[in-house]
Amino acid sequence: MTRGAKHTVPLELQSRESHRIVHVWWDFGNRFVDPADLVGVDVPSPGAGIELALLSGRGPLWLYAALARCLHDRGLAVAVHDPREEGYVLSAPHALDIPAGSLLDEEGQVTHRAPAAACPAVQATIRGPGTAFSLAGRGGEQLPPGLLEGFIRQVREAPLGGSDAELVYWHGPAPTWLVVAFAVAFGERHGGAAVGVTAAQAGGIVVAVAGDSRRFLPGLVLPDPEGKGKPTTLYGIVGDPNSGKSVFSWRLYRALQRLGCAVYRLDCDIAAPTAAWSMGSPLGRQLRQAQKQAWADHFDVPMLIESLRGLRQSALDLALIDLPGGIHNDRQVARIPAKRRPLFAAIDRYLLVQRSDEVAEAWEKALTAANGQASIDQEVLSRPAGEAAHSARSQARRVAPLERDRVDEPDPAVEAIAAELATEHACR
Repeated sequence: MTRGAKHTVPLELQSRESHRIVHVWWDFGNRFVDPADLVGVDVPSPGAGIELALLSGRGPLWLYAALARCLHDRGLAVAVHDPREEGYVLSAPHALDIPAGSLLDEEGQVTHRAPAAACPAVQATIRGPGTAFSLAGRGGEQLPPGLLEGFIRQVREAPLGGSDAELVYWHGPAPTWLVVAFAVAFGERHGGAAVGVTAAQAGGIVVAVAGDSRRFLPGLVLPDPEGKGKPTTLYGIVGDPNSGKSVFSWRLYRALQRLGCAVYRLDCDIAAPTAAWSMGSPLGRQLRQAQKQAWADHFDVPMLIESLRGLRQSALDLALIDLPGGIHNDRQVARIPAKRRPLFAAIDRYLLVQRSDEVAEAWEKALTAANGQASIDQEVLSRPAGEAAHSARSQARRVAPLERDRVDEPDPAVEAIAAELATEHACR
């Protein structure tokens, strides 16, 4: 199987009990988790005295929703690990005398009681197979856990009618702890309803909880009335400034075109975009250099996110997104500044261009802090001509120097990555 390809994997969970807590975690790597495997998942049965479940691991929202609902139905409170909050966010307090949104540590102790925050309006819309729930306004911004109390209250009070209450589902971007709170809160309100979550990688609405329904079974994928079927996968190309990531993105783009892929390249580096005309000639380099500027806070990140949403619903096979390299100066190194986090969170998978193992590890940490995971499918190792290229990271592929004057020259490593992506996305 090619690296980064989708696999069906058993949903093997690990757990351990400590005092009043059960920790449940998993590690599926970068493999695709098939909703069909939800039917056979073995959820741990907690022993006597256990009152809190802590969930952690990289996985789809529908998996978290299913596990949390099952554990909550067994009488447990549920908290979800969020690297951005540096702890576990309490999504469902159950019998605990702790408000939803509080931050817990590995021992279940409260490290921070989140101050109450205003929650955007929860919208319930009859759509397709059931009632879709979402938050009003943009969903890309980072939300504070302190809104959970208000969110849960709105979910419990949202109007429902008729057969549309047989299936409710979450639609749109949201933190994992929010979707878990939705699944549990709805179970407390109407335990007989099936609960689903829209999932881009699955291509529709994944039923996470069957409730009393005989039509909506766990793992069933229903068509998303707002989707086009299988969404376009967005590959973010990341790396430090001057690492060669933009040249790599152009080389990969052209290699994919030669293989017959319907592919698009979007340059999100507003401060210093790399256009095709800027490569291959001294005049092009001179004009680009004159055009470059420092990144400013007024740059329209929400506009870029809207562009990504449009690409996701397009008929493309895949899209390459050239992302900005961050802030690097004498005062700070910030690979993903806070205001750019929503942009990186909108990406499905990453391709990393690095010149040292230290840089690769720093990008992994930055991506995890930005959106809770670092789904790096491929790494390429680039060094200027005349410098030795070596990496102890087994996944790093060595490429020829990524120089702007040689962007049209085929490179074996780039061609191999393009061939793997073309096979995975059935481009040929």
